[in-house]
Amino acid sequence: MLKLPMALVRTVASTLILVIFVYVAHQLTRFTVLSWIGKSLIVAFLILLFSMVIGTFLYFWKDKSPEPNAARDRLMNVSLTAMAYINFLITFVILRDIFAFADNLLSTAPTAALYSSQATAALLGLPVVFLALGNLIIRTGPRTKKVELAFKNIHPDLHGLRIAHITDLHISPSLSPNLRIVTGK
Repeated sequence: MLKLPMALVRTVASTLILVIFVYVAHQLTRFTVLSWIGKSLIVAFLILLFSMVIGTFLYFWKDKSPEPNAARDRLMNVSLTAMAYINFLITFVILRDIFAFADNLLSTAPTAALYSSQATAALLGLPVVFLALGNLIIRTGPRTKKVELAFKNIHPDLHGLRIAHITDLHISPSLSPNLRIVTGK
């Protein structure tokens, strides 16, 4: 198995994040009709988000302490939230660009509305809406669904057997999980 030096892995990962930053910053500011101050604010906001992600990524790569640390946990939560925002933003920017490309090929109408300042504001605001919605859904707690299954010719030892299938369990300090694992019949 090929084992890469960690410095190379960090450099490649940081470079990839930087390339994504350049793409998103370019797509949000290049065609949008905004003043240079508006464009500068968007770029500064993106620099802040991407810096948090890269900085936290490099910090945690170095910090291997398993001990609980409130400041480190807060930093990780902020960084994960920034990553989620960036992921939504990248998705929306790419979808807008694909739609504009397809629209440009199929129609003669200009796609300027997709690159308006209102569209840019929507692209920057939609990730906040989706993060808030996701947070609300998570805070409702886990759902349980009981499903009765009937099998023909089942061995008598298996009658009454219960199986718990747990999926998508995301535990973080902000969720305060209360999980009991019960084994046996």
